[in-house]
Amino acid sequence: MSLRDYVVQIDRHYYKGDNDLIFKTRSLKYRPYIMSDANFMFLISAIKRELTPDLLKSEYRKRNLENPLFGHSYHATQALYYFIDIQPPGSLKIFKAKDDEGYTHWWLKRDDQIYDVTKDYYLMDGKEPPYKDGVESEWKGPKKRPLEETLNLMIKVIKNQPGSGHYADYVTLHEQDVQLQKHF
Repeated sequence: MSLRDYVVQIDRHYYKGDNDLIFKTRSLKYRPYIMSDANFMFLISAIKRELTPDLLKSEYRKRNLENPLFGHSYHATQALYYFIDIQPPGSLKIFKAKDDEGYTHWWLKRDDQIYDVTKDYYLMDGKEPPYKDGVESEWKGPKKRPLEETLNLMIKVIKNQPGSGHYADYVTLHEQDVQLQKHF
């Protein structure tokens, strides 16, 4: 695994009402991984080890008991995307497709190489991931922000990887102009 020698920060803003007023921001600072096939494989394995039902919406948890990768493709793919220092910028693309059950599956692609944290969900059931129907996409939602589950997953991965360095996870409350910090 090869880490960059600098720190990046991703933010998840929380908005009040429909007026785009940010009242809170959760930020995660960490060292990104150099973009290489070896680092992709390392990160895919590390992320898969940390996929747990607490990261899922309640409606996915029952099915997840049968297949532990079910319901994780979005936040697992988003975590992989944020962990990688994408060089050159724009060279790593986000893809999605509906599968034969109507669920949306997410993965990353660079040139012809597919990076899919949860592809084994399909392979365990004797199916193929829906790559043939894939379309380039962006992250969900009008703000394209990282999910809370993505940040939680990234923290679990960082905490459980020897030598991955330190990170900071903190919340800024904008209304009160108070910054609460929790450093690990």
